[in-house]
Amino acid sequence: GGGDMELLSFTTTASTPLAKEPGLPARVSYRLEIADTDNTSYILRRTERGSLSIGEGRAYKLAEALAAVEIRFLNNGNWLNRWDSQSQGLPGAVALAVSIGTDGDVDAFRTIWKIDD
Repeated sequence: GGGDMELLSFTTTASTPLAKEPGLPARVSYRLEIADTDNTSYILRRTERGSLSIGEGRAYKLAEALAAVEIRFLNNGNWLNRWDSQSQGLPGAVALAVSIGTDGDVDAFRTIWKIDD
């Protein structure tokens, strides 16, 4: 519940739609936005901004009718709901759970990415 919120933000040198070529740093953020007045579904947006650019960057709508999104981070065998890579380094893995749908007709998707040092 609640208002719009940033889920995840990071800098990458991977090829992105804005950078087009690997090696150019870009700041990428994923954000949930309220899709309806009842606060029951969300839109997932990805925003990308070149590291040397000024302004808000380019936003892409990735998904709508999201009922829930959960991101968790593995640290020494424990799953945590929050992670600060500037003070904690990289987690051992990242888990993503997404529920899509409304009015009781919801499909859940889950995946885990292992992070290699």
